[in-house]
Amino acid sequence: MAGTNLLIVNPYDMAGVDTTTRSTIVEGSIIPAAVASPVILITAWSITANVLTFTAANSLTVGGGQAISVSGFPSAISFLNGNFTTTSATATTIVVPLTHANASGPDDGLAVLAATYVVGGLPISYAFLNLQGKSSPVGTIGPRSLPKWIEVLSAVGGAAATAVAPSYLVNTTVTPNLLRIYAGAAEATAGTIVPDVVIFRAEFVKNNY
Repeated sequence: MAGTNLLIVNPYDMAGVDTTTRSTIVEGSIIPAAVASPVILITAWSITANVLTFTAANSLTVGGGQAISVSGFPSAISFLNGNFTTTSATATTIVVPLTHANASGPDDGLAVLAATYVVGGLPISYAFLNLQGKSSPVGTIGPRSLPKWIEVLSAVGGAAATAVAPSYLVNTTVTPNLLRIYAGAAEATAGTIVPDVVIFRAEFVKNNY
């Protein structure tokens, strides 16, 4: 499935918002997700016998066989970020295969149904979310407001399992704005998006509808 890009606002400094007289600057992370994908909050994880179990605060589905994209884990445990196909899922767990030594932790991450990249880019949604995947609107940014500028880059210097670190551009001349992904000088081809820890910084005209 194609998708859209969800913007997660940083949880510090007024929810990642810096407000001046004429502008509002927002910082946070960005995750590509399948269209209308629920955002699943991961609250803990464990690996036993090459089986990775995520504890989730909300349900993905009951059953298995869905392609998901997991992101948000820091570089020390970046092996948890990736595209997986679920073996099973309940209201509180997501189980996927992962070849790794036994380990566990209380770390938070996010899971979404995996998006498929479309040449030309995926639309960016400026309906901001918090780290729990819930709506987190910014009071000085109107519902139809687009940024004066936006920067998007990798927070870890590249994505897992790629020889060439991806780079990102935003087409702000169209509505909705489109996130474009490149591998070197070439735009990514249509297909599954390689997970990455991606951050953004954008400036909006203050109180512009």
